[in-house]
Amino acid sequence: MTEVLESASTKHVSVAQRHLLKVFNEYGFALPVNVNDFQRGRDLAAELIGSDIAATSVFQDIQEHSGAGMLLFREKGEITGVAGLLMLTDAGRKAILSNSFNGKKPDLKHIAQRGKPQVAAIYAWLAAATTHDSRVAVVTISMGLMKQIFTGLPCFANAVTPEGAAAVQTYLHMEPLASRPGLYWNPGISAPEQDTAPAKKRTRRA
Repeated sequence: MTEVLESASTKHVSVAQRHLLKVFNEYGFALPVNVNDFQRGRDLAAELIGSDIAATSVFQDIQEHSGAGMLLFREKGEITGVAGLLMLTDAGRKAILSNSFNGKKPDLKHIAQRGKPQVAAIYAWLAAATTHDSRVAVVTISMGLMKQIFTGLPCFANAVTPEGAAAVQTYLHMEPLASRPGLYWNPGISAPEQDTAPAKKRTRRA
């Protein structure tokens, strides 16, 4: 499977910030705009999946470097869903495979810099939601980004709960990577008919 990933990694894309923001908005998500947003998003994720995740300052550093990292979903003004997205360089993709990637404090050499044609893979950093709508939203934006922006790029996810493992396999069509227990991957999605996520009308939220 590593050889397949090596072949898939030859594709790189450059992502315009305005394009990212447009897609985030289409699915009802927004970037944190201040330290309170980052802290609230991090607290929600820690409550649901455990405290052994990146510090608030790390989420801030990743957004400053790459343009995105933590995505927030709100209902009636309250954050009910958090999705974490890392755009990896080729060095980052290799670090994932060699088990040298530090998810709690990623090396910025492993993260694509904003506006540069460096994105070689995607890492689903975290996912947490407290309501039905936010759970659906976290799944649908992950699939939407893989199709609309990161078409054909390999995507990785580290599932830490049985529910998470089931979700990445069912909705993101990922498979376990035999050499890395807990790590799942998809070599790249391009066909819309592959989407089996629960249907939900996209809405813009305050």
